[in-house]
This record gives sequence, structure tokens and C-alpha cells, in this order.
Amino acid sequence: MMDPLSLVFLSSLLLPFQGGKEGVPPKDTIPASRPKAPPLRSLGKGICHLKPKRVLDLRLGRGGLPGKGRWDLSALLKSYASFGTDGLVIEIADTKSDWAQLPNLLERLDRLDRIQAKAWIAIRPPSLGANSEPFLGNFIRWAEEIAKLAARHPSLVALYIPQIFQGKNLFILHPGRLERMRAALRPQGVNLVGQFYDLIPENLGDYGPLLDGIVIQYTNTQSALNLDSFLFMAKKVAPNHWKVLGGYSLGLSRNNKTTPPPWLVSYFLRHAMLRCDGFLLDGLQGGPGGELQITNPKLSDREQRQYVGALLESVRKYRKLRPLPQKKNSK
Repeated sequence: MMDPLSLVFLSSLLLPFQGGKEGVPPKDTIPASRPKAPPLRSLGKGICHLKPKRVLDLRLGRGGLPGKGRWDLSALLKSYASFGTDGLVIEIADTKSDWAQLPNLLERLDRLDRIQAKAWIAIRPPSLGANSEPFLGNFIRWAEEIAKLAARHPSLVALYIPQIFQGKNLFILHPGRLERMRAALRPQGVNLVGQFYDLIPENLGDYGPLLDGIVIQYTNTQSALNLDSFLFMAKKVAPNHWKVLGGYSLGLSRNNKTTPPPWLVSYFLRHAMLRCDGFLLDGLQGGPGGELQITNPKLSDREQRQYVGALLESVRKYRKLRPLPQKKNSK
């Protein structure tokens, strides 16, 4: 007869083999396989970064100021429809009403019959001044909340960070933080997209695997003669998995002291479609009746109509061009 200590010892040896029927381990010991991440959502071929018309917000007691007041959703959708592209950048400003209205806007974009709308949600990095409300500089929280919205809205395809590599943004949006942001977005197939002004291999560093796409920004300070090589090299040095879109601003800014002439915009659109995966135009706004305008107060109403007419003609002409075959960088 075995003593009690021996029985305890034998029981401890047999314990790992005790389980369900016929020696099958208990269910809670079977490691669960991770669900496969869905494919990334399409970013679209033509994107407009449209500054929405705002109306008085009675709860805030203010309106009509830059970035203040509530979106006029009907006017915004009318401006977007007139542009004739499949993508729309929606910038969240430093007012809480933007985030509160976003689900309503996404729901209306989901229901558009004419096109399969693709919404990019843009949040402000430190270089652009006041952070977007309500999560401010908590960029991981932004990614988590946008992923929750994307689970309900198929039109939400990207989180977009302008000037991602500008100045102090590099210290805030470091690789570790971007990796966590992308991990939060990936289960819903939402892209993490940044904007660059200069894209060279030395600048990529550890950031290559952390983004799904970029907007390579062309400015009026560069010669139109080097546009083709500029876009060609951007696409060539980018990591293979990146979607690369050519970006151009039509409004006034630090880099654009004047609105580019329509022929130059047409030239840009053609080369962006041939050399890249699409284009993004900013410097656009919705007018009082929802009509499309250029963000340049120096243009008269007549000049606005002429410019927008030429712009829309170029968009219709080039938006269906297919990129030229191009050998990627093997490194």
C-alpha cells in the first residue's frame, strides 16, 4: 500500500493528462487561432480635400469663424457630388461638433447610390496648430475610435495625417506610436495614410512598414518641368505595399502664394494618374449654396466659375487613366 505522499506525487504527474473525453484536453487549453485581418479598403483614385461650409452652432454661440460652427451636411454633399471623384477628406477641426456630426455624415455617404464613397478622416498633427477635438493629441485613441466607426460604416476607408514628417511631428508620431495606431485600424481594414513633401529612401527609415499609403505633395515652388520625374521617383522608392497618390493644393498657403493656373492642374492630374495610384486635391471649399469653390478670396465670382469649370473638365478627362507599368525598387 502506497503512503499518502506517494499518492500526491503520482496525482501531480497525471494531472496534465486529465482532460475531456478520450484524452482530449479541456477546451480552455486549446489555443484560439487569431482571426485573419480583412483586406485593406480601397482608398479611391480621385480624392478631394474639401473644406465644408459651416453654419451657426447655437449651442456654442458662434459660427462663421474658421473651423467654428457646424457642418452644413447638405451643402457638403452637394459640393462633393459636383467634384465627381470617389474620395473625400473630412478634416476634424478643434471643435467638438465635427466629431459629433461625423456618424451622420458617414451614414449619408454609405447610402450614396451614384458612387461608392470613400471617406478619409484627417486629424491635425502638432505642426498644424490646435489638435482635433475631442481626443486632441491622443493619437492611439483616435485610431481606436475611428476603427469603431469603420465597423459600422463601409465608406470610412482611411485615417489621414497631413504633414506626418514635418518638424516636431516626428517626435510625436514616432514608429512605436504609429505601429499601435495601425494595429488598432487593421482589424477593420482601415488604411493609415500620411502626407510627405519629400520622399527619399533615407527619410523612410523605420516608417516603411507602418503606413499603408502616402500623399506626396507637389507645390508651386517646384517647376512643372520636373513633375513627371518627381512622381516617378516617389512611386519607385516607396515600399511595395504603399498606395502612392499625388497631392496638389489649389488654394493659397505657405507653399502656394498664388492659385496655380488651370493648365498646370490639368498637367498635374494627368501625370499623377499615369505615375501614381491616384490624386488628391486640396484647397477646395463649399460655397454658400454648396457650389464648389477654390479657397482663394482674391478670385472674383466669375473667375471662380471659370476655374472650377476647367478643373472639373480635367478631373473627368483624366480620372480613369491607368498607371503606366513601373518596376518597383527591389530594396
